[in-house]
Amino acid sequence: MKVKSCTEIVNENFILNNAGMAAPIDPTSAELTKLKKVKWQDMDIMMVHHTGAHEFNTVNIRGLDHLAKGMIMDVEITPIDPDLPALYSPHISIDNSIRGLGLATKIYRATLAEYGYLYAKHSSRVEPIMNHVWKSVSKMPGVGYVKGKKFDFAYDKKAMKDLEEELTGIIEYINN
Repeated sequence: MKVKSCTEIVNENFILNNAGMAAPIDPTSAELTKLKKVKWQDMDIMMVHHTGAHEFNTVNIRGLDHLAKGMIMDVEITPIDPDLPALYSPHISIDNSIRGLGLATKIYRATLAEYGYLYAKHSSRVEPIMNHVWKSVSKMPGVGYVKGKKFDFAYDKKAMKDLEEELTGIIEYINN
């Protein structure tokens, strides 16, 4: 019998269920304990589906890859200006069984390391907890953060070190 890889399982789940929505998972108490202790550096953001306007990613946690279908990060890609890179706007879905463990903040931080920066309009937030997530991400080491009147913008300082001109252009664009 062939054992399916994590990516194969997630791809099947993605096709069978609503795109971008986390699937139900049933972690053991030992797995919940491990999830509480996980660091963002232990997370791998892995693209499983790309539509052009969205990249759907699973969040693989080393040693807990089989739980990946319970954590989906959809990154919406919005072109803004021919001279500037696109905006990356995150939309996260975490199964109820693993909510409240601090995973969203860690997933956002891991996604920053992967994409370089993330942007979100305040008006696009469905869940109030996301205000807390953005505030927590803004205080993490290695993260630059700009809070505008209508948006949040966070970036990985290391990833964006040599792209200061582009970074300034993006922030000016979204401020207008």
